[in-house]
Amino acid sequence: MVDSSEDDVLVWDSSASSPHNYSADENHIIVGDEINELEEDVADENPKDQEKELEEPESEITDDSGDSVYVKKYYKISEVESIIGETQSTIRFWEDSFSELGKNFCSHRSRGGTRKYTKENIENLKLLQLLLRERRLTIDGAITEIKSERKRNVRERALILLRETRDELNNLIDAYNYVLHQKC
Repeated sequence: MVDSSEDDVLVWDSSASSPHNYSADENHIIVGDEINELEEDVADENPKDQEKELEEPESEITDDSGDSVYVKKYYKISEVESIIGETQSTIRFWEDSFSELGKNFCSHRSRGGTRKYTKENIENLKLLQLLLRERRLTIDGAITEIKSERKRNVRERALILLRETRDELNNLIDAYNYVLHQKC
């Protein structure tokens, strides 16, 4: 533990961890330049960047090979660049071009204006990369493909819900008929 006063004199409680290997059973007085060294050592032990990374809960996703790809909630554009293999300017261009598709294709902004990407944003950027690079679609073609895929997904989900509802109603009818036959 470090206590400092106005006189540039510091008392180090050596029962706490000490970067200068003082014995654990005594207090030491540190003067002048040793204070600066000690403050630097304490600052090195608690970097602010590590605190920011720990603020967000972590989640982990694995790719097809089982290797971990995502371990943070938010990623900077430079991290996204290395994950998907596209330049930052391309990522920003895609984000602007596909903004009409909604928030899943756009990054979030921090208070300072820095782009923050979620794992879902990164997966959508990979989808865009597939459509634009491998399938060689134009931007308008990719937008049309994504919209039609969404419509197909909505239809499929609606059909699944309707089938489940039909099955539940049939089970209720069967149960009702069983009860009626038991009373007779």
